[in-house]
Amino acid sequence: MFGTLPVAYAIPTADKPIILDMAMTEIPFFQIKNSKEKGLPLPQGAAVDRRGLPTGSLVRNMLSTRQTPGWNPPEYGGLVCAIDITGFTDPDRFKKEVAEMCGEIRRQIPAEGRGEVSIPGDRGHDKATDARKAGEIQLKYPVVEELKKLAS
Repeated sequence: MFGTLPVAYAIPTADKPIILDMAMTEIPFFQIKNSKEKGLPLPQGAAVDRRGLPTGSLVRNMLSTRQTPGWNPPEYGGLVCAIDITGFTDPDRFKKEVAEMCGEIRRQIPAEGRGEVSIPGDRGHDKATDARKAGEIQLKYPVVEELKKLAS
């Protein structure tokens, strides 16, 4: 019923860009959308904040109780902000310095019991690299079935 407060950003570097795309809620929007369309229950506690209070709607987003079924982009609001770094610094210098900072972060000693220290986007870059090397991508079975339905 309520928004999932998505946050996404991309920061260019001289190497792999920093990329983050996430919901700051228990579950992401499309999990809610898919559950609604398929009549599946949501996980316990996923629809409201921990006090049980609604979070409201912002940026011209319609409350889900007023949205029509399916994905209708005009009913969903969003805020997009792009910053032209040339107003602050040289883009090549910026990319080089951010790439160096990312390298420093990745070289940090991870917490006990954890794997490598990573930057937002590293996992996605690694998956994409593996897929290109293998010449294929892995899909979960329900996704394959949904694609088959759409293709028929």
